[in-house]
Amino acid sequence: MSLNKKVMAYLDGHHYHYTTLTHSPTETAMENARVLDWPRSKVAKVIACNADGENILLALPANEKVHMRSLQDNLGYSKVRMLNEKELASLFPDCEVGAHTPFASMYGMSLVLSNHFDKNSEIVVNAGNHAEALKLPLLELIENENPQTVEFSVDKDSFDEYRAMYYSWM
Repeated sequence: MSLNKKVMAYLDGHHYHYTTLTHSPTETAMENARVLDWPRSKVAKVIACNADGENILLALPANEKVHMRSLQDNLGYSKVRMLNEKELASLFPDCEVGAHTPFASMYGMSLVLSNHFDKNSEIVVNAGNHAEALKLPLLELIENENPQTVEFSVDKDSFDEYRAMYYSWM
């Protein structure tokens, strides 16, 4: 499988320092971390959402879940929903469904980045298909995409506890 031409043109045009990682097909960011033997906290899960009528991409560590109320509160959205497979296929026609990249500007979108990533490290992201990933410096993604960086994700193991605490503060 060859790297998505649109993604490659974007990376090269924006002077990314990236490595293409070929792996057995996976469906989730957690599986990417496992097959690539890369820390889950440094593999990006990218989720496409509609926030108050605007399509956005969220990037969070593979071992975390989105806490929608935190996302809404921290960014001022009143309604956020995840996009369905039909919407994903329409928005990312050059990518396999569920394997889109965090390069939101390629698709006229904004990127929202979890504040739980180490900005000085490399991360692994989908390359547009289920059998390739890209390893790149997170700072380059930040420089090129200019994301809003906020707290909206929680480690899967702590999610229920966080949710209970979050609602008790309100």
